[in-house]
Amino acid sequence: MKSLLFFCLSTFLFYSCSKKENSLYPVIDLADAIENPVEKSVYDIAESVEVVQLETNDSLLIPYVSQLIMTDQYFIIGYGKKCSLFSHSGKFVCDIAQKGSGPEEYTMLMNLLYINNRVLITDLNNKVNVYSLNGKFIESYQALPDMFSAIYPMSDKNFIGFKAQSGGDEKERLVFYRRDEKRGAIPYQQNYQAKKVCFFPHEAQFSSLHDKLYFKQLLNDTIFSVDTVKHSLSPEYIIDWGKLRSNDRLRYSLENPDEELFLHMPYVPLFSMTANGLVLGAITVDIDQKKQYYLTAFYDKANHQADLFELKLSKKEMDYFGEPTGKLPPYLEGDTFFPEYISQDGNYLISVRTQPLKEELNPALIVVKLK
Repeated sequence: MKSLLFFCLSTFLFYSCSKKENSLYPVIDLADAIENPVEKSVYDIAESVEVVQLETNDSLLIPYVSQLIMTDQYFIIGYGKKCSLFSHSGKFVCDIAQKGSGPEEYTMLMNLLYINNRVLITDLNNKVNVYSLNGKFIESYQALPDMFSAIYPMSDKNFIGFKAQSGGDEKERLVFYRRDEKRGAIPYQQNYQAKKVCFFPHEAQFSSLHDKLYFKQLLNDTIFSVDTVKHSLSPEYIIDWGKLRSNDRLRYSLENPDEELFLHMPYVPLFSMTANGLVLGAITVDIDQKKQYYLTAFYDKANHQADLFELKLSKKEMDYFGEPTGKLPPYLEGDTFFPEYISQDGNYLISVRTQPLKEELNPALIVVKLK
């Protein structure tokens, strides 16, 4: 079970979670729901469900999808040694960039960003390559030389970078910078000494809605708004997972946090604000039942209603993919729909499916339009 959890994850507490009755901020109450996950048809929360088969040919082979952005017209997909553009129907449009040592190539796809019709790729040292949507190389420049686990582009030259406190001794939490010029920072409030340094995917996520920027860390149940002028954070929502509430200190005290940490709390790889509220994706483990749950949470801010479901695909989708092999987690080949990405407008949830029974085909996307 531990090794399976680690396979599924292969990616601070600034304010503690208040009790619901004492909270100064809206509480997303999932304490009871996470104890007894409920199955629900994905069609109950969807306006439409579509399987998008990515085009396949001899020169277009996608072993896996490492990063994906859904714009109003396209899918921007980072995979293997390329970054390519696909239509919403899955048709290949063009290659945007490729990995290599040339002046117009990137050395590593650390962050894939999109803003103002430009695609930005950052590498491990935060060098930025800028491309147009049709694959034209625009420029390359060295941004603030640091390793950021997540980056939010305010423009194609102004950024917010998040630095994970993986070893417990990182001083800066968020860094505001323009190209290679640091403009400000938000510090961590406490340091720790880790028994083992571990890096996790999705250490932090940004989401913007109506010109307001939100921020959530993996091991923090508070959702913040970011003041990009004053360089400050303000709590907006508290997520109540009940007895599974996040505890960032465990990251530093466990002997093997990469295997043990998310037995104690949910792993939340997806967070996004939506027009109606917000959506979360959470993976939990029931040790007694030796089962993992791939759950999707929805919060309706109008009526303060929080729901948590294990979403299920219909026979129609499963007939397309065929019988599960049993070699992959259920959200990768079974009837569980677990969103890995969300469109920039917050209206679509996306899951990527490799196809072990159709090895000649590239991955397919399950695209769910929310009601």
